[in-house]
Amino acid sequence: MSDAAPPAVLVEGLRHAYAGGREALRGVGFRVEPGEIAALLGPNGSGKSTAFRILATLMRPAAAAGPSGRVEVFGACPWENPHAVREKIGVVFQSPSLDGELTAEENLRCQGRLQGLRGASLREAVGLGLERAGLVARRGDRVRGFSGGMKRRLEVAKAMLHGPELLLLDEPDAGLDPAARATLWEQLDALRHGAGATVLLTTHLMDLAARADRLVLLDRGSVVRTGTAAELVDAAGGEAVRLEPADGDAAALADDLRGEAGLSRLRVLPHGPRPALRLRRADAAAWVLGLRERWPDRFSRVSYGPATLEDAFVELIEPAAEVEPAPPARRGRGRGR
Repeated sequence: MSDAAPPAVLVEGLRHAYAGGREALRGVGFRVEPGEIAALLGPNGSGKSTAFRILATLMRPAAAAGPSGRVEVFGACPWENPHAVREKIGVVFQSPSLDGELTAEENLRCQGRLQGLRGASLREAVGLGLERAGLVARRGDRVRGFSGGMKRRLEVAKAMLHGPELLLLDEPDAGLDPAARATLWEQLDALRHGAGATVLLTTHLMDLAARADRLVLLDRGSVVRTGTAAELVDAAGGEAVRLEPADGDAAALADDLRGEAGLSRLRVLPHGPRPALRLRRADAAAWVLGLRERWPDRFSRVSYGPATLEDAFVELIEPAAEVEPAPPARRGRGRGR
């Protein structure tokens, strides 16, 4: 028998369907090791929040047919043994849970009492929480005057008052500016190193996800890929080129480029304010220069560079139309040549 410690989070074959039969989770599986910061990354409707609620003991999975799968938090099942799981987790919801009329210290004291802390233990936990949130100097100020980033850091401090082993956060970066997101990450990293906490968060923003030790990409209830940010970027491959045609007809541009040597992963991106064509090219700089010389008036914007996590996200998750072979008649629509 192995003496190895169980993973902080183990999910295998997780399925859930809401009333009416809509499947939110379709056999999801991933694991998070103790001490890791992991992120469930995906667009709205990918199943992130449903998985979060199940892990947080807020709902029991119900498959449309067959078993619902296996979920463990440090070896305990959230719906079969919720009390054991709740002792080990701290939860930060996307919706605010602070009382704006109370001070930062009073918010923490109220939460501590709900967690059963009293006397010296409560004072110590509140003081440590304020220090970790960087709010010692604002401990006596009412929360209603705090910035979004300060409120989010206080939410994290509340969730960590009882010393949980796992911190769950649902879209903690929502509504925060880049500076506030960077400060939030510093707080989470400090909790990992200082308190030995494992962190699992949901997000659809790249900058926070890119710093995680492990990413789980979800789309329409299924795991698309798992790995580090670097592994996902490597999977994207080559240099990313984005071409925005001046006339907005990205499909016609794709037709004109189809069959050209050296191109890969040609995709029409019809969404967003400006339709575009995304592709991969090993010698992107020289190729783009030649393209602009060949069609000087064809593009409103051209960009290229090393593939990023956002490129990987677009390749693997974001709705996009794969370029299919065009009918011969469409070749007559080539322009700018």
